[in-house]
Amino acid sequence: MAPLFTVRIQLLLLQAVGFLIGLVGQAVRAFGSPRFSSRTTRPVTEPLLLLSGVQLAKLIRQRKVKCIDVVQAYINRIKDVNSMINGIVMY
Repeated sequence: MAPLFTVRIQLLLLQAVGFLIGLVGQAVRAFGSPRFSSRTTRPVTEPLLLLSGVQLAKLIRQRKVKCIDVVQAYINRIKDVNSMINGIVMY
């Protein structure tokens, strides 16, 4: 009988701890602003960046687009957003 009693107490304690953790999480969300909420990237203005890789490859093969233009468009976009996402490390 005693082991069953201790198991029930342990379950109640775990439920209480889970409830408290949930309350803390809700409080953090309610009072603390998200870290990156005010940071938004500028919209993409270069049409090449909106094409898929397959579409870009087709246009390059057809010589409608130069590969250097595609690479330069992506480099410019990386320069625009890298300060926010820190995706490229310069050394």
